[in-house]
Amino acid sequence: MDTNRIKRFATEARNILKAGIAAKITTLGFNKKGNVAEEHRPQLMQGGTLWNGQFYTEGFYHQWMSLYNRIQQKGINEVYEEAAYTWFNRLCAIRILQKNNLCSPVLQYADAARTPIIVDEARQGHLPQMKEDIRQRIVELLDDDTKVTEQFALLITAWCHDNPILNQCFGSMADYTELLLPNDILAKGKFMDMLNHTEFITDEEFQSPELIGWLYQFYISERKDEVFAKKGKFEADEIPAATQIFTPNWIVKYMVQNTVGRIYLDNNPYETTLQKKWRYLVNQTEKPTPENLLKYNELTDLKVADLACGSGHILNECFDLFYDLYIAEGYGRGEAIENIFRHNLTGIDLDNRAKGGFYQFHFLFLA
Repeated sequence: MDTNRIKRFATEARNILKAGIAAKITTLGFNKKGNVAEEHRPQLMQGGTLWNGQFYTEGFYHQWMSLYNRIQQKGINEVYEEAAYTWFNRLCAIRILQKNNLCSPVLQYADAARTPIIVDEARQGHLPQMKEDIRQRIVELLDDDTKVTEQFALLITAWCHDNPILNQCFGSMADYTELLLPNDILAKGKFMDMLNHTEFITDEEFQSPELIGWLYQFYISERKDEVFAKKGKFEADEIPAATQIFTPNWIVKYMVQNTVGRIYLDNNPYETTLQKKWRYLVNQTEKPTPENLLKYNELTDLKVADLACGSGHILNECFDLFYDLYIAEGYGRGEAIENIFRHNLTGIDLDNRAKGGFYQFHFLFLA
């Protein structure tokens, strides 16, 4: 995996998305400090919202107010960061799913004008599940070919809400985030253009379960530099960027094979097939003494807890190893997977943006 190329993609994408979201917030009536003039506030009316002389759904009013309250609470810069990362991980995740044939190619371009397939299909009457007022709004927009970005924003948001894989891995989006998909998202050289070309990420890399972990680390790398450049105590929202690092796969394999793998071999000294598979296992010249042997009765009793799991890289490798152990002991595939999730693995992290995405995506590939 060419991590230099992937780092370039992630850092460029972050800056492009942040700039696009900053511009989008301005179009929603906010100035650079997050303040709003009275005439730029939406008005809730019977059956909808009046804003800037145009009529929108009632949901727009509640989303706008949610955005306003979030900016007052966290500051406009933090809202840029939150929204940029949310759209980055959702759209990257969809692209990864597409490349692994786990969803339809909704983000790919249908024509040279960079019309996403999800928009092209909507024009043919194929829409994702959504609320009726949103459906009516999209149907109105579909009559205007100059509104491709607005069509795409509503359609991809509805698609994300309706997709169980994204909701399982990342949870639901905050309502105000839906307003902040950049207006230039489909422009040449912008984020969707980067994502739809393999100049940065190859097909082989898209099929690696490591990709989403590397993307996250490189996405926050500039933020990490900003945090370390400061003097004094870190703020709570700066701790993830300051402390997280994605461990290369060979190091994780070494750690897992010489902990979980070694415990298993100590309890099953006649096992040789799995031992040959573990390339990073350190050969022991002496057998463990009874007092040094960590004994267990069943595989379900052997537990691993990663208390700073990040995107779950170590948990992922543990999953693979436990899976092989269960299969070697005669368990069925489904029973092995259920036991691993139910009994063997626990992950905890303070950063909800990273937590679990890598781990759950790997499980999807296996399933």
